[in-house]
Amino acid sequence: MKTITRILAVLLLTAAVLTGSALADGADAVYDWDDILTDSEEAILASAAEGVAEKYDVGVYIAVLPDMEDYGFYSIEECAEAFYSDMELGVGAEKTGILLILSMAERDYDLCAYGSYAHYAFTDYGKTTISDEFLDDFRGNDWYGGFMDYIAQTEELLAQAKDGAPVDVPPREKFTPAGILASLVIGALVAWVVCGILKGKMKTARAAVDADSYVRPGGAQITARDDRFSHITTSRRKIEKSSSSGGGGGGTHVSSGGFSHSSGKF
Repeated sequence: MKTITRILAVLLLTAAVLTGSALADGADAVYDWDDILTDSEEAILASAAEGVAEKYDVGVYIAVLPDMEDYGFYSIEECAEAFYSDMELGVGAEKTGILLILSMAERDYDLCAYGSYAHYAFTDYGKTTISDEFLDDFRGNDWYGGFMDYIAQTEELLAQAKDGAPVDVPPREKFTPAGILASLVIGALVAWVVCGILKGKMKTARAAVDADSYVRPGGAQITARDDRFSHITTSRRKIEKSSSSGGGGGGTHVSSGGFSHSSGKF
């Protein structure tokens, strides 16, 4: 049944390309199948996306679907992968590129990258920086502004990757011997100052000659005490070990199909 659904989905996507026609200049970069953009906006976006693609040899794409379920998909990531493959997107032998796809019905989005260089340039953290740029626009239904921010941030990440410094999780600060020594010296100085202040306040204190000086008048009237140990109660609780499904570091997590994703709601 799943195979039949996927075949129908592919046929629907192909039919949409053949019959959907009136795409503006640069239709290879922008697929607005829900008509949320004007013709001029679509043309400008396509031109900007193609400019980035030509400069960095990485395809930059936009797709807007009315409802991914109309094409047989219930996962925006699966829909993005099928769209990217069926539309034969990407640049060069590896079909390198990045696609921002929207399903308007439930306001789902996915950033989908393909190709080794795209995974290098668009790390998991890098994709979140792209999302941060367009999500505020989309939540205000500013589609053109959001797509322009997407293209601009994509170009920024490609520029940094070209310079050998792709945007990724900032590395944790490493402790050097000099840094550790400085911390110890500062800590010792602070402790010495605090102890000096406390010692100065204690100069007027004198030890009492007998224990009566430490007892309030009428404060202790103990006549007899008999403590008996009867039993001990021990309780045990199993401590579960935490598990990790891939670590929380940087880099790019790639699916078995060769795609990397960042998805959510807008």
